[in-house]
Amino acid sequence: GVRLINLYDNDKVSDITLIPHDLDDEELDVEVGKLKKAAPPKSPADDEDEEDINEIDIDEEETDEDIE
Repeated sequence: GVRLINLYDNDKVSDITLIPHDLDDEELDVEVGKLKKAAPPKSPADDEDEEDINEIDIDEEETDEDIE
């Protein structure tokens, strides 16, 4: 391996990334196609909307007899 950086005792690594090899035009087209077909990431706001749809408000005074 190759040392890229020296860390001090109190230093912490917060993120890493993989740098892929350069893609030729054909490989790049395949990767772009995969990304276009992938579902867009959900935002936290999307989750809140789903919860609202799935919640059912039931009147506590309503009984089975009232429904029939």
